[in-house]
Amino acid sequence: MTANQIYILIWSLLGVIMGSYFVINRKKISEGVVSRRRRPIGPVGRAVQSPIGQGIGGAIFVLGGIGAAIAVLTGAIR
Repeated sequence: MTANQIYILIWSLLGVIMGSYFVINRKKISEGVVSRRRRPIGPVGRAVQSPIGQGIGGAIFVLGGIGAAIAVLTGAIR
C-alpha cells in the first residue's frame, strides 16, 4: 500500500466514524434539550440538532463511504 492509499483509508474511516457518531447521537442530543436546566448543551450539540448539522453529519458519512470504496477499489486494481 502506498502512503496515498493509507491517507485515503484513514480519512474514510474518520468520515464513517464521525458520520455514524452524528447520526447515533442525534436522538440523545435532542433528548438533552429537554433537560437543558440540568446540563447545558455544547455548540456541537446545537449544531447536530439543527437540520444543517444533521446534513453535515450525513454528508461526512457519505463522503467517508465513498472514500472507503475508492480506497478498496484502488487497492484491488493495484
